[in-house]
Amino acid sequence: MNGGLHIDSYGGTWVVNHLRNRGFRATGFSQNDSVTLRIDQVTDSGHPHVPAVARLLEDTFPEWERESMAMFWADLRAGRGLELWVLTDDAEQFLGFARGCCLPENSRGWIVHLALEPGQRGAGRGEAFLLLLRDHLRERVPKFEGLYFEVERVEDSAGATERGAREKRLAFFARLGARVVTTGYVQPPSQPGQPPVPLNLLFWGETVADNLELVLDFYQTAFQYDEDHPHVRMALAQVVNPA
Repeated sequence: MNGGLHIDSYGGTWVVNHLRNRGFRATGFSQNDSVTLRIDQVTDSGHPHVPAVARLLEDTFPEWERESMAMFWADLRAGRGLELWVLTDDAEQFLGFARGCCLPENSRGWIVHLALEPGQRGAGRGEAFLLLLRDHLRERVPKFEGLYFEVERVEDSAGATERGAREKRLAFFARLGARVVTTGYVQPPSQPGQPPVPLNLLFWGETVADNLELVLDFYQTAFQYDEDHPHVRMALAQVVNPA
């Protein structure tokens, strides 16, 4: 990679500094131990961390929130589908992955799946991962404004444990500075026979667009749905703080 970044943690705040010819790297601190992180974009099924990605994808996301694992492997081998990035440490240990898309001609991208290994959660790794990814996309996309995220709704929780986990996910994005665009986002079925999934749609970044505009932009870019589509109408009806 040409260029990259370095992240230091001062009092729990990640500070981004650019490097040259070093790849995308981040140095942070967990209690008394320092850790150096990096992201790599995976472009083929031969990457050494792809089996770990497949395992974590299947373990973390239920079938109605992802494609089949057979389709995951087929898309990766064919070089199509979502982009994939992995997070590793200096020893090349796999820590997590993100999947999404941000085309050069668009100003906003989206992350569909973000997951860390269970032992890497709660130590600032998720924040570092997204800061690295954001900086990578800023260099690649000239008019980059930010990223959309699909996050489970608290009100749809099956019980207290699941409710607590969903509240933690929303709190993580809130600390990062992301805002809830609509609570009525509907994700089309990920697999044949699966139902659509109601979710929150979040946006993280800087844009002059209001939440109504963001809903229309996301559905048009991701699914080519216009404002008359029933999913779009539902999302628009539950926009947070419409202008």
